[in-house]
Amino acid sequence: MMYQMSPEGAHFLILSVDKSGMPVLTLHSVDESDSAPLVVTLPGRVAGFGEQARREGFEVVSQAQDGTLTENVLDFRSGAIKQMASLGGGYSIGFDPGGRVGLVQTVRGKWATPTATDIGGVPVASVPDRPLMVTEDRTAAYFSGVDKDGFAVVRKADVLSGEVAVVATAPRADVTARAFSPITGELDAYMYDPGRPEWVGLTRRMRLALSHLSNRLPGQIRIVGRSDDDATWLIETQDVTSAPAYYVFTPETRKLRTVVVQGNHIDNDHAESMVTVLTSPDGEAFQAWAVPPDPAACDSAKQRCPFVVNVHGGPHHRDGAQYDAEAAWLRSQGYWVLRVNFRGSTGFGDAFANASDGEWGGGAIADIQTATSWLKTQPGVSSERGAAMGNSYGGFASIALATFYPGSVVCAASLNGGGDLRSFALILPQRRPDMADDIHREVGDVTKPADLARILAQSPAEHVGASSVPFLVEYGALDKVSVPEQSTGFIDQLARGGRPYVSVEYSDQGHGLSSAAAQAFHYRTLRKWLTRCTGMPTADLPPTSGADVVVTGDPSLLRDMGLH
Repeated sequence: MMYQMSPEGAHFLILSVDKSGMPVLTLHSVDESDSAPLVVTLPGRVAGFGEQARREGFEVVSQAQDGTLTENVLDFRSGAIKQMASLGGGYSIGFDPGGRVGLVQTVRGKWATPTATDIGGVPVASVPDRPLMVTEDRTAAYFSGVDKDGFAVVRKADVLSGEVAVVATAPRADVTARAFSPITGELDAYMYDPGRPEWVGLTRRMRLALSHLSNRLPGQIRIVGRSDDDATWLIETQDVTSAPAYYVFTPETRKLRTVVVQGNHIDNDHAESMVTVLTSPDGEAFQAWAVPPDPAACDSAKQRCPFVVNVHGGPHHRDGAQYDAEAAWLRSQGYWVLRVNFRGSTGFGDAFANASDGEWGGGAIADIQTATSWLKTQPGVSSERGAAMGNSYGGFASIALATFYPGSVVCAASLNGGGDLRSFALILPQRRPDMADDIHREVGDVTKPADLARILAQSPAEHVGASSVPFLVEYGALDKVSVPEQSTGFIDQLARGGRPYVSVEYSDQGHGLSSAAAQAFHYRTLRKWLTRCTGMPTADLPPTSGADVVVTGDPSLLRDMGLH
């Protein structure tokens, strides 16, 4: 979803997607929030609009079927469209701080101003692929991109000379946010994330403002809006277990006013996550987060509390300081939550992201085990009462952790991950030819003997006798991102081996659980599962209905969980 707000804040424009997947542009009035929004029809598809609106209307660029871009202005109140100028053929657009088109990527493969002046004739290949901002005087443009090691940076290009320079970078970390002056369009701050997010102010005014905000507000701070005269800012703050809250900040007076609080508040007590860098036995260094339980559910300062290893999917994803509803849910029930940026996670450079290739059930799982062993040594952690859980790759990794490292956890839960790596590597490339190259590189090609041997060695389905802990295996029968056979193959092996398990098939769901009924059934089942595994007391849960599920498994487990 993209949006623009009018300068006075009375109207806003939203580009969203309808149920059929088609883009829809709608005009809304704040004063008439109960009335239906006006659907705007453009001569062509929406090619983009900036974060700021023009004073006379919303700036929207449309693109015709032949690729021609047209600059339009939509009246704030009526939605009437006025065509301003043809921008010629192009692929991408950059906006200045006033919400006007300042840069166009032309069909000739170069960046140009709307007057068709090339940026020093610099080919697109030598400039990062996404424009961020064009300065008010149109002399420079900022782009996002990556450096030679795969870390996100910001580059600045001189419009006349074509000279390009990196202006925002961080040692071994991505630049994750940027702030531009609404007056000049110049970059005046950026944020990077080496573990905990840190802001770098590029002007004295910005450094003073950021220092005040960081001392006053909890969690991760983002500047999400600035008035045209830069006198008023909208600030967002959040952390792993507290939903975003919003504040209005006046930099000159340092006045801070609460606007919306969903979980954060200045005076509230916040869970302070532990962040550490660990090293696996093979020497790979990685990051781990440990979120303490809610003291109201289990006070880790007075007793040892159970833990959950909550493994992210991907594996090309990462956990950070942003709000995580699942981590907050687990914490509220009295669990320590371990989140691991194992090899393969993004945000730590290309080499680290690619280090999981051929190691889905090997080195990546060793990283998670190393983090689990570390957590067990921390004060207030019950080392004997831990579970592993995750979705997609996180589900596979949870099963692999329990299988290859007996004693690491007392149970594992997987949603659309499964434990049959051979079925995944064999079937997904057949059903999704567009993913075949990626799967062959990251997991292996089962037609090659050496790859197959490695896949079988790393597949929990081939080693069900290695662990006696129970497994909860859930999957969507319509999953097209993974394959249901990755779960059913593992379930078959568990059944043949007489191992304890519960299986839940969501007959009408895919890779994600899209229906409220399926989500409710999943989390009710998961909560009962974790309670049974860790002994953490829980209140009686209301029954759920409407989920189209098929449940099988060990009779005693089904009976204990009320699923028989």
